[in-house]
Amino acid sequence: MKYSSLFVSNAKLCFLFLLVLFFSSCKSDAPETSNENTPITSHELTDFFIKLPDGWKHEKRQGTDSQIGIFTNQIDTLTYDFGWYTHGFDFVFGNNPEYSIQKVTIDKKPGQFLFPKNNLKGTTGIFLQVDQYNTLTISAKVKNSKNHYWSIFETITFTKK
Repeated sequence: MKYSSLFVSNAKLCFLFLLVLFFSSCKSDAPETSNENTPITSHELTDFFIKLPDGWKHEKRQGTDSQIGIFTNQIDTLTYDFGWYTHGFDFVFGNNPEYSIQKVTIDKKPGQFLFPKNNLKGTTGIFLQVDQYNTLTISAKVKNSKNHYWSIFETITFTKK
């Protein structure tokens, strides 16, 4: 009697251990967020806010029909375009088998998250339909991981007019 209850108890512990191991090893399809301890700076533009790690600078550029510019930390550069005439990533990357385009929602705005498959080098970016006319596209060259940029893109919020 004593050994059978010990066996059942050990079997339950083993099952519980395997269950915890299984759930801890499952990976979500959602992009990962960055370390919450990283100091960040909020950058306010006319139509949106974005939070970037400390050390990033904003440089506004002259656009013809939209607001354009870059955010850079002298190593990485994010290029943005806010206006009427930007397209989603399907337009350029839709048939490229080296890229994934994931539907996302940021600040209640529908859009697309573009990233190279298997964390290869290439372009990553976010495209958001802000309102009936305006869109926001932010893109960068990926050097290591899509998750670094996703943690930046998910901080975007839009100002109300």
